[in-house]
Amino acid sequence: VSIVLVTGYVGQLSLGQAGFAGLGALVAAKLTNGSMPFAGHIPGPAAILLAVVSVAGLGFLVAWPAIRRRGLFLALATFSIAAVASKFVFDQPYFTSDITVHSIAGFRSDRMFYVFELLCLGLALLVVQNHHIGRLGRALQAIRDDERGALACGVNVRRIRVWVFAVSAGLAALGGCLLSLSNRSFDAQSFDPIIGLLWFATVVVFGVDSSTSAVLGAALIVFIDSQRADVSTLVVGASAVAVGFLPGGLLGRLPRLDVTGRDLDGLGIHGRTVLPHDGHAAVRGHRHDGDGGEKNLTHGCLLCGLLRNALATCPQSAAIAT
Repeated sequence: VSIVLVTGYVGQLSLGQAGFAGLGALVAAKLTNGSMPFAGHIPGPAAILLAVVSVAGLGFLVAWPAIRRRGLFLALATFSIAAVASKFVFDQPYFTSDITVHSIAGFRSDRMFYVFELLCLGLALLVVQNHHIGRLGRALQAIRDDERGALACGVNVRRIRVWVFAVSAGLAALGGCLLSLSNRSFDAQSFDPIIGLLWFATVVVFGVDSSTSAVLGAALIVFIDSQRADVSTLVVGASAVAVGFLPGGLLGRLPRLDVTGRDLDGLGIHGRTVLPHDGHAAVRGHRHDGDGGEKNLTHGCLLCGLLRNALATCPQSAAIAT
């Protein structure tokens, strides 16, 4: 989801999300253990919140000089952040030795922790959605489509880009915290820069401008790895080659399909199930009211069942999706 915000909405190639995720997990674990300098023992939810805010602040500081770069230069700069964090922080015993990841009070069982993950994922999706609507959403779209035109209209491109980069880093930190909690340990290999490239490729394959695509992609790679280790890399790599013929991702290129033409006679609704270009499917139809007019209706969601089943099968997918 953090990749959707910074790459899908603003058009910036950010390959450093694994580094921010690992830093968030590490800071939260140290705060919970009471091993962070000048900080005592902090409960789990508060530690996660402080970790997210801290990494978002770090993202702000990093973004201010890095955001001047564009395209491949920005991608290289952000990937360097993940590489430096992995080599000089995550792989160093000074930072990662004697770290114990404690479960959150009140969410110790697998079922309750899964609920906590879904709540965090919903919060992340809400944050991303609020950046896609209103005045800010229009500014982001203008920057992505035509930066010079946005500047001509008075949009502060630099400030908005830095803000989005910082929020994206905070979301990545939240996902890292959830991932370490689900593993019950801090694993440096989970935040390897190459893993970050896999996350980025998955979002691009499924549609980089859709939060639904990010969630489905995370559920897919975790489900595949749960069946057979490391096969997801091959699947995503092959899909990345194929997606060259499908700009916008797999879900983004699906046409509006008539899935069913049944009449909902009990409600007086006549409609069909369609799959629009944004990847969200619903039964769209109309109903004749008593005054002889018609009311447009949207009923149900075709992806809800798929999302529910995929996330329930692989609880880690909620963490990776964030």
